Amino acid sequence: MDGNYLLSVEQMAIRVYAAETGLQIAHRPCAQQIHCLAVADDGRRILLGNADGSVMLINLDDILGDQRSPPCKIYRVFSPNAA
Repeated sequence: MDGNYLLSVEQMAIRVYAAETGLQIAHRPCAQQIHCLAVADDGRRILLGNADGSVMLINLDDILGDQRSPPCKIYRVFSPNAA
């Protein structure tokens, strides 16, 4: 299952885990409190919904850096507090 990741959202950060091992491989702090996330079908972009109603589009490659190994399959994981 190499190349598979899990994303989690906490209040002001995104964490990326290796699906096979469950180990955290990346962490990105955010300036706004995050309420939810969505992942593009291609697995390359993440849209974050922030507490102030704004959204932020980021590239997964920017979070993973050298950790990414194509092809990548993303499992969608949502914050339990998201509306």
